[in-house]
Amino acid sequence: MESTTDILEKLIEEEQKIRERAEELGVHVGPEPPRKEPPEKVKAAFRPKEGVPRTELTDKEQSQLFQETRDILDIYTIDYISEHLDEAKILYDTLKGKAFSPDTLVGSRIVQNINELKTRIDAVEEMGSPTKALEEFLQDAKRLVDAVATYDPLEAKQKYADLLRREQYLPRNVDQRLESEIQEYLTEIGKKIQRMGKKSSEEIGEELLEEISALMGASKFDPDGYNKVARKFQDLADNLPDDLRLKVRDRIRECYAKMKGIEQKTKEEVKQREVRTKQFYWDAFASEVEQLKADLERALPGEFFRIYDVYNQLLDSLEHADLSNVPTVQIERVKTLLDQCYSMLEELRKHA
Repeated sequence: MESTTDILEKLIEEEQKIRERAEELGVHVGPEPPRKEPPEKVKAAFRPKEGVPRTELTDKEQSQLFQETRDILDIYTIDYISEHLDEAKILYDTLKGKAFSPDTLVGSRIVQNINELKTRIDAVEEMGSPTKALEEFLQDAKRLVDAVATYDPLEAKQKYADLLRREQYLPRNVDQRLESEIQEYLTEIGKKIQRMGKKSSEEIGEELLEEISALMGASKFDPDGYNKVARKFQDLADNLPDDLRLKVRDRIRECYAKMKGIEQKTKEEVKQREVRTKQFYWDAFASEVEQLKADLERALPGEFFRIYDVYNQLLDSLEHADLSNVPTVQIERVKTLLDQCYSMLEELRKHA
């Protein structure tokens, strides 16, 4: 396995050769002039480099920074970060603020190492969130509020008692907002259980009709909402008067039909959006290929390595692109352009 020093020496040597050859040909080596960028969403599909300041450093300084980030990753494992989280976050902020150029070969490796450190920090924070137990308990309380009417009084009381027992072991004084919200839901559950024994079957049936009407009035695909009222009707049907039972049954059937219609419409809209999005990305990709060909037509020999790197990125993007909705004629046109770009690159290489 190559050592870090060997890797750095090879990278620096390769970049130095490119600079020397370019200077012999009278070509300026440095940051490229600004050019029109595609929309932000398009850039995201083709390897963006974000969040890193762009400033030229010497080869030696970038090499030292690369070595530093490699050593940091060796030390800051998940286990180590778990015990030194604040220290790791301060170190990440320090590295993120370093002034270096991510567009060089060494710089791109530095970016990878800094991003890997951030990934490890995020993983530790997610595992050790002090509010996680509160958030999970709150979701359980919300589910019981919605479902309490579907249980018989005894079962509802048992589930409520289970929640109250769990609540005793929750962390205290961690998040005032979450803790207050939990207490509000627990109070609401208790009130609903108290009201359960006082309602007549007619009142329960009318409430169910109101829930169904609200669900239909929302005009959105809500399978969970439909399943909730359907299960509730199954549990209560035998206790409802005949005329009210039939009325509720018919409304549930109407609700089901409407839900199916909304579901179909939603699927069609999602499919249309996907097709439009794919076409948008494809058009942007095709524009980049056309721009590459235009750059090659006026390229100088010293620009070979930069343009060749762009060409390889475009090939990689094409290989992983979803072309299921792209017309064949458009795909063939872009492939033809890329073939032409390859021939032009070969010609440019002969003079590099």
